[in-house]
Order: sequence, then C-alpha cells, then structure tokens
Amino acid sequence: RAADCNQAADVTPTPQPRAARLEEATNPVPTRQAEAQKLAEAYAAAQAAADKIQSDLEAAKKALADAQKLGEEAAALVKQSQDEIAKLTAEKEAAAKLVAAVEPLVAPLKEAAEKSQQASEKAADDKELAEAASQMKAQFDMKSATLAEQQKIVADRSAALEKLAPQLAAAEKQAADAKTAADESQKQIEALTPTLEPAQAQAASAKSASEAAAQALADAE
Repeated sequence: RAADCNQAADVTPTPQPRAARLEEATNPVPTRQAEAQKLAEAYAAAQAAADKIQSDLEAAKKALADAQKLGEEAAALVKQSQDEIAKLTAEKEAAAKLVAAVEPLVAPLKEAAEKSQQASEKAADDKELAEAASQMKAQFDMKSATLAEQQKIVADRSAALEKLAPQLAAAEKQAADAKTAADESQKQIEALTPTLEPAQAQAASAKSASEAAAQALADAE
C-alpha cells in the first residue's frame, strides 16, 4: 500500500513553487509589459491596415477623376474631328459634283473656242464673228478655271481627310482607354468603400485596448 501511495504521488502535477506564485502576485509588471506590447503591436497593425485602405481609396478616387477628365477631353477631340471630317467630306462631295458637271463641257468649249478664233482670224473685218469668238473663249476660260478650282478643292479636302483619319482614331482610342481606366477605378472604389469603416472601427478598438493596457502597466509600475 505504501508503494501504491508512492506511485500516485509520482503522477500528481507538481504545484508551482510558492515563491514563484508569490512573485507573480506581488510583481505583475513583466506580465503587463508583455500584454501591453502585444496590444500595441496589434493596434499598429490594425491602424496600418485602415490607413492603407484609406490611401488606396483616395488613390482610386483620384484615378477615377483623372480618367473622367481625360475621357471628357478625348470625347471633345472625337467630336471635333468628326465635325471637321463631316465638313470636309461635304465640301469634297460638292466640289466633286461640280467637277463631274463641268469637266465634260471643257473639251467641247475648247474646240469651239479654237474654231471661232480661227474663223475670226480669217474674217478680220467681221466684228460680230470676232465678238462671238471672244465670248466663246471667255466661256472656255471660265469653265476651265472653275474645273481647276474644284479639282483643287477635291485634292485639298482629300489630303485633309487623310490627315484627320489617324487623329480621329487616336482620339477614339484615348476615349476608350479612359473609359476602361474609369471603370477599373470605380470597381476599386466599390470594393474598398465597404471595408474602410470596419477597418477603422477595428483600429479604434485596438487603440482603446492598447491604451488600457498601457495605463494598467503604468499603474503597476
């Protein structure tokens, strides 16, 4: 029976030495220091997380505003280019119609003017024939000038349209890129906004706990 009692004594947990328990009760500073440090670190982490969300949210809002401004500028460029293209196209088409109407008349007028001039030269004293030749040449000169002017307009407007085409394409791409950037920033804002208030609340709670632990440590010291 004595052996059984000895065996039971071997498996019973050894009580904490009385001196150690007395030290913990009478000197809580180390324990409270550790707790205060732990809570201070938790507060720092929570505050850093809240600050990052706030910073990211502000950055996303700025990016959205910048993208919207860029999109407005690009839209204005697109409209300006489209309006200019429409104007040049209308002018080119009007000139092309005149060219189509006048061009067939120039060759016959030239031939008629030359024949009238030849006839007038043969009858130098015939004033009516000379007047007719002069009028025929004037008509030819007028139609020729009109044709050349309208052909130049067609060429000039065609060249201008060729230059505007890549400008319009660039403005349209800028507008599309700005919309994509704005949409992405809006998504970030929508994702971050609901997380900010809970993160700030968590940081505030951690701050209170840290301050309470720091005060308890100060009281213990």
